[in-house]
Amino acid sequence: MERDTQTITTPKCNTKIVIKKWLTGRERKLINEVMFKEMEINMNANEADKLGEKIQQSKFNGKVLGDIQDATIQAYVVSIDGKAENILDGILDLPEEDYNYVNEQIALIANKEEELGEK
Repeated sequence: MERDTQTITTPKCNTKIVIKKWLTGRERKLINEVMFKEMEINMNANEADKLGEKIQQSKFNGKVLGDIQDATIQAYVVSIDGKAENILDGILDLPEEDYNYVNEQIALIANKEEELGEK
């Protein structure tokens, strides 16, 4: 399936980055799997019995935020200066200003994608 893309140019190094304008359900599912793999919810039966309801305790590993960002980059970025190999490493090796710019542009595209269904 051919998809619309957008080419951005990073501000510091003038690197050409091609980004998908939308994700497939499969790509979104992979990002969600990364997000939820580290999340743990435990039911505390004793407290639930006392209160007559279920109490949920959750744990969250902060490393998952970086993993989500990596998965998002891999899902959206098509190429860096015409190269489609080692996308994540290529983005991570950019100067911080360019790295941040790429992530901001992906966020803008992702937010537009999410807003389309809202009325």
